[in-house]
Amino acid sequence: MKVLAVRQPWAALIAQGYKCMDIRSTDCHYRGPVAIYATRGNVRRKDKIYFKNILGASGFEQQNRGYLLCVADITGTIRFDTPEKFAAYSECHYCSPFSFVSGQYGWILSNVRELDRHIPYKMPKGCVNWSRVNDSVVNANLNQYYPVTQGVEA
Repeated sequence: MKVLAVRQPWAALIAQGYKCMDIRSTDCHYRGPVAIYATRGNVRRKDKIYFKNILGASGFEQQNRGYLLCVADITGTIRFDTPEKFAAYSECHYCSPFSFVSGQYGWILSNVRELDRHIPYKMPKGCVNWSRVNDSVVNANLNQYYPVTQGVEA
């Protein structure tokens, strides 16, 4: 199974069903399941301010990092050419409007399935966004009874 690296607190928002779109600089031609990995990196200062002001989040700095949190299906992408279009999807991607760059893509995530327990994981050296994990590791911990979100239509 493919593994998609996502910074916290966005990875937790995906696992909880709030964030159904991840913003990336490139298009994604892959369609199918991916395990969402919460990277070990720190939250950037401008993002901390955004989350505290807009979402009222206070404890996101202590969220789990270095774990596989859930499985989601990539079902499509949306290209963002204008700040207005980017802002129109703000409740899907939870990114600050100041982070808009023309030509970004929103990767649509749907059918999010939370894992029964977070699985410790370390991205292989040299991997930035994508990695792989054995399906049996993820499927053994997949909560089959709790789909979190339905996602967004492309």
